[in-house]
Formats: sequence, C-alpha cells, structure tokens
Amino acid sequence: MAEFDLAKLLKDVSKSDTAKQQIRYIPLDLIDPDPANFYSLDGLEELAGSIEMLGLQQPLLVRPVQGGRYVVISGHRRREALLKIAEGGSDQFADGVPCIVDAGDDSEALRELKLIMANADTRKMSSADQNKQAERIEDLLRQLVDEGYVFPGRLRDWVAKLSGMSRTKLARMKVIRENLDEGLMRDYYAKGLMNESVAYELAQRPAEIQRKICDAYLSNNKKLQYMPAFYIHQQEEIISYLEKLECPVNTGCHCINEHGILKSAANYKSCSGVSKCCASCHDYLSCQNRCPLLDEKAKAERAQLREAAKDERAAAKLQREAAVDSINNVWARFGQALQREGITDAQLRENLKTGQGAYNEYNTYVPKERAEALLGSHCTDTKPQDPMPYYYGFKVEDYRRLCTVADKLHVSLDYLFLRDDVPDRRNVSVSDTVTGWRTGNPPGDGRYFCSVKIGKGRYRELCCILRDGKWYSEFDHNLRIQGQVLGWAPLPMEYSKAIEAEKIYVPRTSL
Repeated sequence: MAEFDLAKLLKDVSKSDTAKQQIRYIPLDLIDPDPANFYSLDGLEELAGSIEMLGLQQPLLVRPVQGGRYVVISGHRRREALLKIAEGGSDQFADGVPCIVDAGDDSEALRELKLIMANADTRKMSSADQNKQAERIEDLLRQLVDEGYVFPGRLRDWVAKLSGMSRTKLARMKVIRENLDEGLMRDYYAKGLMNESVAYELAQRPAEIQRKICDAYLSNNKKLQYMPAFYIHQQEEIISYLEKLECPVNTGCHCINEHGILKSAANYKSCSGVSKCCASCHDYLSCQNRCPLLDEKAKAERAQLREAAKDERAAAKLQREAAVDSINNVWARFGQALQREGITDAQLRENLKTGQGAYNEYNTYVPKERAEALLGSHCTDTKPQDPMPYYYGFKVEDYRRLCTVADKLHVSLDYLFLRDDVPDRRNVSVSDTVTGWRTGNPPGDGRYFCSVKIGKGRYRELCCILRDGKWYSEFDHNLRIQGQVLGWAPLPMEYSKAIEAEKIYVPRTSL
C-alpha cells in the first residue's frame, strides 16, 4: 500500500512551468469536457471577449482518450468561451487550441482529484461550488483508500487540506448538503441566489419550515441572499406559536393565515414578533395580509370609521366657520370702536408704542390692506388661524380661553385684569325669573334661557340665541350649541337689556 503523496499531486497539477512542457495545438472539435466537472460555467461572455482581444493567456490542460480525442482536465470555462468565439464566425483558433497534454496513467479517481486541484486556483468559486468540491474530494479520497493509498491521520483533515477550507466550514457545508431542502438547493443555493449563512441556518430546520420561511420572504419580492439570520429565528418562533394556537374566530380550528402572518413579518410589521393572531392586531384593518375570516368585521369597522370621519370633518368645518365668524366679528367691532373715537388703526398703534408698549411688536404681520378689510367687515379670505386686532399675535383661541376662565370663576374679564372690583357676578340670577320650562320650538328668534344636556348625566342652564331654528351660544352668536336643548324659557326684557349692557352675569358656553 502506497502512502498518498500530496506534494507529488500538487506538482503534477501545477503547470506554471510551461517552458519544460510541450504545448500542442489541438483542434477545438477534438476536445471534450470532463463529465465529472461540477463547477459552474458563468461569465462566459466576458471571458470570450477578453480572449478575442488578448488571446488565450493560459493553455488548456487535457488528457488523451480513445479515438484520438482529448478530455479537459483544467480549462472548462476557457473551452466554452472558445466555442462561443468560433460560433461567432471567428477563425482566431482555426489552427488549433494551445493545450498541455497530461499523458499520465493515473486511476480515474486520481485523475479527477487532479482536475479538482487544477481548477481550484483558477476560478472564483461560489459557496455551492465549494460545497460540491468538498463532497467530491471526500468521495475521491475514499476511492483512493480502496485503491490502496494510505492517508496518515484523519480523512477529514485531508479534505480540509485539499479543499483549502477549515474543518468548521466543512462541517457547515455538510449540514447544508445533507439537510437543505432539495428545491431550495437546486433553485437558489446552487445558483448563487442564497448565501452560505442563510443556507446553513435554514438547513438546521425541517424542510417544511424552510419552505414556509422562504416562500413568505420571496412573496414580498425580496431576494434570499439578503435574508438576515435573525429573521429565520423569528419566523420559526411564529410558526411554532401558530401551530399551537386555536383560532379565536373559528373555534376548534388552527390558524389558516400562517402564510399571511409570515409575509407581514417579512416586512417587519407588528406581527414580526410572536403575535396572538390577526384578531388581536391593531393594524389588521389596513393589513393586506389580514386573515380572511376577519374580512366582514373589517368591512363593518371601516364603514363605521368612514362615518365617524365624516362627522369629525363636519364638526371641524363648523368649528372653522365659527372661528372665522368670530374673528370677523371681533375685527368689525374693533373697527366700529375706532370709528366712534374718530381715529384709525394706525394712529391707535402709533399712540400705544410708549410705556410697556409691545403693541406693535407683532408675532404675525397683517398687511395694511388686509387689516383695513377686516376692520371694515369686507374681508373674504379669513382663516381660523388669523390673529385678532388687539395684538396681531393674539388668536381667537386666546380670547376664548380667557373667557372660559372668567366663566369658570364667575367673574368678568374686567375683574381679572383689575378694571372692576366685583368678585362674583352671580348675585343676580336669571333662573330666578323662570316660572317653568317649555318644550318644542319657541315662537320666534331671540334670546332664551335654556336647559341643555351637555353629556351623559350632565346638564347646564345658560342663555342661548335662537336664529333660523338653530341654537347658538350667547358667548359667541356664531357658535352652534352641540348639546341637546331640553327646555327653554323666555328671558325677561329687563334682563336682556342688562345683559346687553353687561351689568349682570349670565352663564356662557363654548359647547
């Protein structure tokens, strides 16, 4: 039994010293590929272009076979590129292809091992090529053992030496080779469309789980070579959880939307963790991968949301309109006050520059033409966020907030800002004059004292304005009362006059 001589093998397959070897020109149609070659033949177009431009830089290594033909040992990609050049009509190699002929009488196993060693350093191999190479080296070494060769030490150490891979990587390769799903191996890993780390992670799981995880990822138009390892662990947890989950919608059944949940998790949605199911997901209404058992429920909820949104838009519109009316009314009242005093807005502001001042230090600038239109009650483009005339940075929300504070404290704004000394304006009660509530519609527009339901179990008595059959706030004649008016009573004339003169307090509302 002969001890295997690795140094001799490496010397035999090293053909770099071409000066000592005779190069023969062999017709291309007499050179056949080796059926045992398992390396991929990619990048042929680029290689053919390079050979046409620069010539064949490295001869093919071949061995003779019966019938005067030759089989490639090293140079399968170069042979295929030469065929492409010839098919294109070029006569560049009409006189033959430069080859080095290996006339050794080695066994089939040793010749194939030489082929592998000759090709190992001449190409950039994919993980799948490396895997096939390691597997084939191991098989060939076992054949050589049967032929009488002795390999000192462990056989896997020899496989590591000849393949140029560590034992750890060889172990990973074996796991992939033996456990990766056949379809994933053929369609993705073998074609370089799945990287080694992903293939190894998948190969540690049952084939059915491998396919489920990859199908969900691919269904989002994603490529498997970009799949992160943590995603595989995450999807496995979801699959394990759903296998034990009893459907809360269809009692007694298991989840029928496993693929949908896995597909959503592939996009890192809320179900990317261990989720209960679509029935407990807060995003199920907008999710395209929702469980079909929830379609009817989703349809009904979306209809309710549309109605609620419609109501909100209507309420917001009313609120905007009321704010615009309030702004216009305040500016108009301010303009009327200026007219009564016989001064202009500019003159007033000029006169108030001194002292504590800041009257002209506006937060929001109002152009002169627009200010004049607002003061004259003929502004047509007022917006809810427009300022009030007192300070141009003062907004309608600010004066409403001040009035609300005054109402809560039952005082006037004059009292709050030290302009009178009446601490409580409830000494005259409007409700004392009410002899009985009336229901139905009042006889006509005007000011009435009303009992208004403002919430569940909450009522309030306040003065309201009836105009065109609709109730408005005494506080703001353009603000609609949103509560239900349960009863009303006529307001005595003396109190109406007192209210107009602001000599008594009446409850106001911003409902």
